[in-house]
Amino acid sequence: MEPDIRQFLVNILQTLSLLLLWGMVNILIGLRYRMAVLDDGHPVGTALFYGWLIGSAILLYRHIKKMWKDTIRQSDIY
Repeated sequence: MEPDIRQFLVNILQTLSLLLLWGMVNILIGLRYRMAVLDDGHPVGTALFYGWLIGSAILLYRHIKKMWKDTIRQSDIY
């Protein structure tokens, strides 16, 4: 298999794995520990959860964008 194609497929799998892991962690924390529910009596925990959710989404987006940008540079597509 060509090295460029292999790296492309590895990046696809890594991206999907990261997104699934991020989603499962946030669902676990948000629903299992009831941090995502706005009705309960712990507004500090809810605020921390949503802060974590937004902050980690931004960091995940930056990481995935950097990973794909490096792959495109290495493959000399342009």
